[in-house]
Amino acid sequence: LRPSLGDAVCRVPRRLAAAAQGEAPFDRLAQVFQEAFARRHDLVCIMAAGIVVRGITPYLQGKDTDPGVVVVDEAGQFAVSLLSGHLGGANELARRVARLLGGTPVITTATDVNNLPALDVLAPALGLAIENLAQVDAHGVVQEARKGQHLGLLAGEGLDDPDPRQLLGCGPV
Repeated sequence: LRPSLGDAVCRVPRRLAAAAQGEAPFDRLAQVFQEAFARRHDLVCIMAAGIVVRGITPYLQGKDTDPGVVVVDEAGQFAVSLLSGHLGGANELARRVARLLGGTPVITTATDVNNLPALDVLAPALGLAIENLAQVDAHGVVQEARKGQHLGLLAGEGLDDPDPRQLLGCGPV
């Protein structure tokens, strides 16, 4: 898996380092998680999801800063996007890992499940920035789209204190 992921670094427990020649050994998994979050490096963890959840919890900051975290079962059957699916890129990373291993990506974000565009992915693709990410979530944009509402986005400078619902496209167009 590592050679197929470009400049990825494979970290293995020191007790397995002899068998995994050339890979970077570690003594404590917590150190690996702490370093990845500090450097905002994505993680692909081949272990139980519960171990990862317990291990990363102290380092969680927010969906706009946390790295993407993907958990893969030991058989390579499932690549689960666990954290930062959109902004951290974990959804795409899970798809890529699953493709490389011949497994199934597990994506649970509402936009992906409902085949809708995610504003936090769409905005950067359009050269836009979301100034208040919490407000996007608070206005239920995805829920409106799931109901079949047509949504519009307004972007530009010089808007005189517009209604946030208009900026977020929460009403019918």
